[in-house]
Amino acid sequence: MKTRMVRSANFSVGKGKSLIIGLSSNFGLYRIVLENENGVVKVRAEGASRFEFRNKPRGRGECDFWLGNPPHDTVLQDYLDRKFWNQFNWGELVKYHENAKLKRALKAEIKKLVEEFDGKAARRLNSILKKHKQTKK
Repeated sequence: MKTRMVRSANFSVGKGKSLIIGLSSNFGLYRIVLENENGVVKVRAEGASRFEFRNKPRGRGECDFWLGNPPHDTVLQDYLDRKFWNQFNWGELVKYHENAKLKRALKAEIKKLVEEFDGKAARRLNSILKKHKQTKK
């Protein structure tokens, strides 16, 4: 089973099953509710953004369910997508959001922007570190 990016998930953790919840940032997954109903644990997970969800083990000895926050590039892509669409009124939003060609072009451009940002940010931050090391000497 492939890991999916979702905004909510409901599932049951039966007897002998395991669940791992990995929270590594403030983005994505923000609430997990566990409820025991007659020996079966009901789980409800919600997120402000997408989060990773897997409901099958990847291999022997691995957990049956996985919940975790998405990679940083997914968070940035979601942010840029929301930022773009939030600039329109309802009429414009309906008109533009139905255009599949426009949505594909925007998605591709957002992905490029995130890749460019990652590279540029790493270079700039490393240059600050290099300057800091030189001034310490």
